Amino acid sequence: MIRIEQYNSGEKIPNLLPGIFFHSEQFFHILEKSSGIHPVMLVAYDDNEEKGHLLAMFKRDIRLIPPGIYHWCSIYSEGVYSEKCSCRNTLFDHFMQRLIKSLDIRYMFIEARYIIDSRATYRTFSRFEFVPRND
Repeated sequence: MIRIEQYNSGEKIPNLLPGIFFHSEQFFHILEKSSGIHPVMLVAYDDNEEKGHLLAMFKRDIRLIPPGIYHWCSIYSEGVYSEKCSCRNTLFDHFMQRLIKSLDIRYMFIEARYIIDSRATYRTFSRFEFVPRND
């Protein structure tokens, strides 16, 4: 049974699988100290063994033209997964489901960048009724 844990503080993050910098504990700590960014680390466990993790950034930006406060969520790539893990797409679905549950009405969109396996991730995004946009 897959269990997703959400960590909002760098002090509580357990040792994670090694992987890319954008999903590391070090990057989480950098983001924690940044103004207007609230990082969230999602970690997937199966029988208390880590199967993967994903770092998401909740961002806020105040703009003068057009005036307003904008909120959005960013993720860079699909996350980091165990080499033994054969269920990457399922875990990404679980990560997105948990991420969407933690969003409130202020958040306008989820920005996904540097996606390697776009077919699998777009399938997940469309299941949650997100529209892919290529800039």
